[in-house]
Amino acid sequence: MGSDNYDLELTNPENLDAARLRILFDAVMAAKPENEINEAVRTDLKKWITDMQGPVRAKSLVTLSNWFCSSPTYRNTDRAKAAGQLWDYLFLCRPERLSPVERNYTVLPEPFEKWWTEQLRRQENQFLSSTVEESPLENSQETVLSRYKPLWDSTYIEGRFYQLFEDTIVKYGQVILEGPPGAGKTWVAREFAKWWTSADAGAITGSDWQIVQLHESYSYEDFFQGIRPVLLDENGAEIGPSDRNTSVKQLVYRYSDGIFRSLCQKAAANEDARFVLIIDEINRGKTSRIFGELLYLLEYRDQSMILASGETFKVPPNVYILGTMNTADRSIALVDYALRRRFRFVPLKPYVDGTAPVLNAWLEKRQVKNREQIIQLYCALNKKITKEINEYLVVGHSYFMLKSFDLEGLKEFGRHDLEQIWEQSVLPLISEYMPGEPSHKIEEDYGLKALERPYEP
Repeated sequence: MGSDNYDLELTNPENLDAARLRILFDAVMAAKPENEINEAVRTDLKKWITDMQGPVRAKSLVTLSNWFCSSPTYRNTDRAKAAGQLWDYLFLCRPERLSPVERNYTVLPEPFEKWWTEQLRRQENQFLSSTVEESPLENSQETVLSRYKPLWDSTYIEGRFYQLFEDTIVKYGQVILEGPPGAGKTWVAREFAKWWTSADAGAITGSDWQIVQLHESYSYEDFFQGIRPVLLDENGAEIGPSDRNTSVKQLVYRYSDGIFRSLCQKAAANEDARFVLIIDEINRGKTSRIFGELLYLLEYRDQSMILASGETFKVPPNVYILGTMNTADRSIALVDYALRRRFRFVPLKPYVDGTAPVLNAWLEKRQVKNREQIIQLYCALNKKITKEINEYLVVGHSYFMLKSFDLEGLKEFGRHDLEQIWEQSVLPLISEYMPGEPSHKIEEDYGLKALERPYEP
């Protein structure tokens, strides 16, 4: 970097993750501009983040730093927290307030030079340091990842996963979480959507998320738009499900919007908000029957198309689709080609290289006394499945996350608990993985007693 009249020009912008930068910027700018200076900064920063060419203007730097250096009251706001995260992503250390209180866009030389000197020192040490642990850049990265702490608290999946996941959904608009049964796909999708449309993630008021589950009888009319029968009373008003005692005067047919069309209308009316639709079990419906021309419009978000109703429609850019897909479902091959081009696929892996990160974190938080025994059994089970059946057909951790540990405060898995998990969940699931295999053979190879031998990672 170089300094000229307090404007800063990054000499290596190619090392920055542009999508990550845009996410952090959106979080900062989620609040409406408060005055002309903020609007100028909004435009100035947005222009630089779009192409990352030329300098970051001094007025942008000053305003950004002042947002997290102001009074203690303001410092705790969502915008101030997001501004701090954006600053940490661009620089290795934070400055004190860079401008006089009465002139928020004027640089004070002394604090600026003090900060810039420390920045250069840390930058030099970063390249001289031989250990990652001592690198200031690592500390900065951890600050960025702290954004995802609410998701860690609810899903026990580390921030780096959500950083990649958030970058992917921002870039491509539609993502599918795929994994074996019990991997927590729906739970993770719901928790992410709930968080991402909240102020904690930088979303503005009005952001929303909804969920729908596909099945074989689900249709385009249910999902998007179609002609449906409508009952009218004697005044011509529609009779809803709660008005069953109202006398019917007339039956008419009208175009009605499905869940996706309604969500798109909300998004078009509120362009600064985020709208997420979770499509659970996305591979269980017939893709062409449900999506129709939306398959084209999802792939080409900047284009529009005339619908059967005569309306012109395009998918708003602030609509995001988050699907879930079971990798053990044998029908996946039937829809694979239709979905692969329109969606990015993100795997959820409950068993990774002889470890069970999510289950282990869940047990550890609840201080389960025989945690090591449970992890040993779980990993022995999935190691055997991976080697003898298929690496994509492991048993998910959700089967072991018993509600009784939270409801009753249990601190240990009893023998009865383990036997029940194996009899009611594990063995029936493996029977599905190995059709035609005798039940006694499955019990012999994958039963609880067979897996209680010393675990070899």
